[in-house]
Amino acid sequence: MIVAALSMMLAPLAQEAKVDPNAYRAVGTEPFWSLSITRDQIVYDDVERRRTAVRKPRPLNTNGNVFYRARGMTVIIRNQECTDGMSDRRFADTVRVKIGRRTLNGCGRAYPDARSLDGSEWRIASVAGTAVILPRPATIAFTEDRVSGSTGCNRFMGDYAIQAGRLSTPRLAMTRMACTGEASAIEAAVTDLLNDPMVAYPMRDGSIRLVGTEGRSATLVRVVSE
Repeated sequence: MIVAALSMMLAPLAQEAKVDPNAYRAVGTEPFWSLSITRDQIVYDDVERRRTAVRKPRPLNTNGNVFYRARGMTVIIRNQECTDGMSDRRFADTVRVKIGRRTLNGCGRAYPDARSLDGSEWRIASVAGTAVILPRPATIAFTEDRVSGSTGCNRFMGDYAIQAGRLSTPRLAMTRMACTGEASAIEAAVTDLLNDPMVAYPMRDGSIRLVGTEGRSATLVRVVSE
């Protein structure tokens, strides 16, 4: 039965599961559980706050799946869109965890860390559900521990950090040009979001969706230098 289940999970897929080796999160319900894959270890937490941590083994890529087999724990990450069953959140991957005698199913995705954002520039394509269409593009760029960009009206700059999966941009400095009409509304939405700790969700099309703790959100599209 176990062999059959693994064979089903390792069936050929259209594309490789893309796992950031530095930051990966998975969650499940019925029962509730969470899993983190970091540079050095895999950490599993259950609803009763019992934690199991194992040294992260070398991942095995088989037919588009990522397979981790550690002592007492097996993790299979399949690049198939998944929902957590309790909200409208969508995840890039379907995740199966075998720990002890239990087999758990859930959803997961990679989260960018500071190194994966370093040196990247993004266009703010939408904010608060509204497409950003302005004479000057709204942008955000990351260099080492610094962030800079434009709301489409004023420019901003400051520090950024990623801790516990949350992106924060405290103490941003901004120019003070007068903004009118749509530019003013877009700037207010962008600055409200940047003042909020955010989770950065990589999307399957290569974009990033920023979601703040107050429900504010924005979609970033990478700027490719020619």
